[in-house]
Amino acid sequence: MNIAQYIGRKYSVPDCDCWSLIREFSIKELGRWMPQYMYSIDHNESDAAVLMHTETALGANWVRVSSEELEAGDVILFRIKGAVCHAGLYIGNGDFLHTLKGRNSALENLRDGNWRQRIFGFFRYHNGN
Repeated sequence: MNIAQYIGRKYSVPDCDCWSLIREFSIKELGRWMPQYMYSIDHNESDAAVLMHTETALGANWVRVSSEELEAGDVILFRIKGAVCHAGLYIGNGDFLHTLKGRNSALENLRDGNWRQRIFGFFRYHNGN
């Protein structure tokens, strides 16, 4: 995996928001296809997280996994200001790749209290193969 090329990217919708970064890394570095979720016209950052959570609740291709089952390529949903509206990609050793509006993409750790308290859940995508 070449993580370095994904760190320090400037946040922009739709080229480098949290979901497009996850999707690009998953496809190019892990060889795992991920669905494309589009933001609404007003670029509501919760769109991808809401769609993913809804699909999980409906029993679609997303499966919730425990923290003990985490594998590189799993997606982490986070709460920001109480709303499930942010996603990161688990890389391994507690590290995840993500980007936020106003910040460049970064590799951070789930053990960081700031992120640990915001975790909504861990999810794995199965495309039916």
